[in-house]
Amino acid sequence: WALVVSLYLMVVGRPPFQHPNQHTMFKLISAAAYPPPDKLTGGCKGLLGVMLLADPPKRATVKAILAHHWLLCDADDLSSPKRTRGHPASPKEERR
Repeated sequence: WALVVSLYLMVVGRPPFQHPNQHTMFKLISAAAYPPPDKLTGGCKGLLGVMLLADPPKRATVKAILAHHWLLCDADDLSSPKRTRGHPASPKEERR
């Protein structure tokens, strides 16, 4: 449970369960009622969805989480520099 809450916080930028009233927040946590993140990929949303389930036996196992396609991206894609708007992909390109 702590893993998925941490993952949600990292990819969304806020905790999945927030409410000014503590009692209401505990109800949200118990029901696993969280706002669906709209700016994430389908794979990331899917992983969060199988991890943030109220019923523990229905949650994804660690084995299933580690085998999830969102986590199994190509490591070469992560290490190669990508060009984003206004940012050069490398210092060499910056000098051009």
